[in-house]
Amino acid sequence: ENYSGNNSELGKNYLGLVESMERMQPWLKSIRREFQKVGIPEHFSYLAIPESHFKLKDYSIAQARGPYQFTKSSAGLFGLRVDNLIDERCDPIKSARACAEHLKYSYERFNNDWDLAFADYNGGFTNIYAKYRSKKDRNYEDYLEWREDRINEYIKRKNQTIYTIKKGDSLFGISKKFGISIEEIKEINKLESDKIKIGQKININKKSFNISDLNHSLENLNYPEKFYAILDVIKEQDLEKKYDESRSLSFKNIKVSKGNYFEKKYIVKKGDGSFNIARKFKNEIDKMNVNNLKISIIDILNLIKKQNKIKDVAKIYPGQEIKIKGKININASLKSIAEEYGCDLNNLLTINPAVINSENLLPNDYKIRLLKK
Repeated sequence: ENYSGNNSELGKNYLGLVESMERMQPWLKSIRREFQKVGIPEHFSYLAIPESHFKLKDYSIAQARGPYQFTKSSAGLFGLRVDNLIDERCDPIKSARACAEHLKYSYERFNNDWDLAFADYNGGFTNIYAKYRSKKDRNYEDYLEWREDRINEYIKRKNQTIYTIKKGDSLFGISKKFGISIEEIKEINKLESDKIKIGQKININKKSFNISDLNHSLENLNYPEKFYAILDVIKEQDLEKKYDESRSLSFKNIKVSKGNYFEKKYIVKKGDGSFNIARKFKNEIDKMNVNNLKISIIDILNLIKKQNKIKDVAKIYPGQEIKIKGKININASLKSIAEEYGCDLNNLLTINPAVINSENLLPNDYKIRLLKK
């Protein structure tokens, strides 16, 4: 089958699929490993294609984000960090792990039915469905029937209006007004004659129904079939053969904070006070602290007291040697790490897409990736 025609919707979809797989290539080896760890079939990692076309920072109307499209609340449930510094929904490896765990949870929740697991991943109607069916009775065919019944009921409600009989009304006049037959009005309202009275309420079926009125009721319908169609094209067109493992990203993880050790000593002079000595120490330590993460004078006074076994820091004497030593945790930004390791900042941002701003100080002990040389 030919998928390449530019004027064909099928061709456009195929080209979009190829482009999505192209974007996945550098990450695919690592993503597959995450699915393996959780015990989920590797090819389910392609769920990122119907979700986002593997656009790492893609947003949905529902404010889901990332290649596997997590909302903030669902991200938290599956261990993804989202705050003003880090958004791990955008990280393809971490969000792949969260996706695999979500699928495993849904698969077990919905009676080991992958179709229902996919439907659950993509929308919220399965949560309502679960209230109506015990676990042993849940299956995808039943779910579709349940959805169809809900949609039909929704259409029925939207397709009806209630009319209150006014003075001078007749069934003939009402039928002309709403464009329906007298017999239909009588059937809907179980009327045995044409007699009606002022104030009486009757149901009227509208002449037409706008499908757009269904709104979100069609959300998530046939999502598993959509995903399987993508998997079928990948298999039929042998697209995985285009995967070039040499393009896989190779990186190492480092912690962004490090210890800057200090050791200071001072011989007390006549007229010195412990507060002034602590201030001297503080000024020296601040010069070592490139990110200006302050250590307070009170912190230093406590070090003086503890490390020199001084019960009262007010009682010091000339000639006394005072020593302190310790460690300052220095947080870094992607920008400072790029400078320290001689990395290209754009490359660093590319392999750490969860980092929101390259100049922000990153959380203490947060791990980032460095490309292996």
